[in-house]
Amino acid sequence: MILLQKTYGYLHECYAGMHGVIVADTLGKSDERDALLKQVIETKVPENFVESRGIEVYTPLAVLFREALAAKGAKPLDLAKVDAIQSKSGLPGSVLRYFVGVFLKNRGDLENAKKYLIRSAQSTDWNQFENMLACQLLREMKVQVPPPQQEAKDKTPVPDSNQPKPGGP
Repeated sequence: MILLQKTYGYLHECYAGMHGVIVADTLGKSDERDALLKQVIETKVPENFVESRGIEVYTPLAVLFREALAAKGAKPLDLAKVDAIQSKSGLPGSVLRYFVGVFLKNRGDLENAKKYLIRSAQSTDWNQFENMLACQLLREMKVQVPPPQQEAKDKTPVPDSNQPKPGGP
């Protein structure tokens, strides 16, 4: 956790900051979690700053986490807003889903946590490691990861360039 805090403090890299939030939350270190959430929300970086990639996604997610925490169970995490953030995100699919899944698990919302963790685990963005972390957490929860659902494919046949064209040789 200290490494993630230092990485965020030095580079203002929101990805490391959000990982720090999740680690602190899981360990029950609410002061550290809240401090990192505050930093992720309030830090302003230049648009061309390399490490700012994803700030437009992580900042609103951090705000939603803080709102849910402030309500002390009276207001659950707004999953419709989380899904809207995810749909606009250019980030790998496993990342936000993992953060949300762990956050929900830590709040005792196991059904929704499983949904987000399964979606993270099924992600094919192998350059990230959140899908592996999600798989490990699901194993610990004794939840089997189903195979990803196949998206409906276009039924229009693709012309085979090796087939003769109708009416010609």
